[in-house]
Amino acid sequence: MLDINDWVNTNIKYLKDKPGDHWQTLAETIKLGTGDCEDFVIAKKFLAMERGIPEAELIMVYCLADTVAHMVLYWNGIIYDNRNLCGKLCTHTDIIPYIGYTLHTSYIVTEWQFIEHKIVNTKIQNLIKRHNND
Repeated sequence: MLDINDWVNTNIKYLKDKPGDHWQTLAETIKLGTGDCEDFVIAKKFLAMERGIPEAELIMVYCLADTVAHMVLYWNGIIYDNRNLCGKLCTHTDIIPYIGYTLHTSYIVTEWQFIEHKIVNTKIQNLIKRHNND
């Protein structure tokens, strides 16, 4: 997973999303070579899934990072973040998580404890449809 994190952080340039917060598919992010924090997380998630990591273990987590809304990927107790240089992972105290998503489940997140919740995220449903068409 570290090599996926490094590859995405090195090859995709951060570009703040335009109004509307479009979540790009992996194919869109690679083609454009740019994305915001959600696009970095989605790219890492789908690349990890291609490697065989179960989708349900790769949780996209909205958080506060330096008082700014942000998204990171959480897997196996480690946070994968686009703000850090390649190979450097943030610690659990660097950010404050509040909600997490897999493609089929939502979570309320408190101190990195995940409690399943029935929150419907239409952006994820739209992302799945578009990813399947890429």
